[in-house]
Amino acid sequence: MSEESSWIKTKITELVAEHGTVPPPYVAHPDVHPLEIFWRMGAGESYLMVFWEWWGRQKADMNETQRIEYFRQFPPPPLWLTWMIDVVWVPEDGEMDLDPEEV
Repeated sequence: MSEESSWIKTKITELVAEHGTVPPPYVAHPDVHPLEIFWRMGAGESYLMVFWEWWGRQKADMNETQRIEYFRQFPPPPLWLTWMIDVVWVPEDGEMDLDPEEV
């Protein structure tokens, strides 16, 4: 196990012990805009690394309803709605079929 993944696993364990889950970034840092540089360095980047590691494991076992229920526990502020939609519905490869009728 690399040193990086070790601290991430430790942080996930701490957050789950404290909150029962890993809260989304806007809960951990409610006063930070989703496009702020904060999320690309330092504490914000670290939190996103933890969240994405945890979410990647969870999402694999969650259906759409369960993903929505997770976010119902933590209703996003309006500025975070687009981010939440991406997390819930956009596939990992980033390709989203917007027209299910298209063949």
